[in-house]
Amino acid sequence: MSVKIVETSTVTAIFVDESGLTPNRSFTFTSTAIAFVGCFDFGQGFCELVIIGGMGLVVGETIPREFMLSLSINNQIGNFPIFDFTRFVEGGNLEPDLTFFGCPAT
Repeated sequence: MSVKIVETSTVTAIFVDESGLTPNRSFTFTSTAIAFVGCFDFGQGFCELVIIGGMGLVVGETIPREFMLSLSINNQIGNFPIFDFTRFVEGGNLEPDLTFFGCPAT
């Protein structure tokens, strides 16, 4: 059952460039296939880090790109590389607004 949830789930990230510089670098990325979801417990007895990876599309492109998203327990983005496109690191200029579909709430 959990495999079907992953197969039908998506992650969408809207990156908004608020720098005011030209050209505006805002873009949207949506997963097309989630290959893995990992939960890491570093000895505290609960999931402290979630990593989601797979393939997806940047709006306007037709060739999928590999991505990997890491989230801490307090939903802080640790890292969100979209390979061969861009890399978001906490504190960067493009803060994504994330939307998850198909993932269980509990």
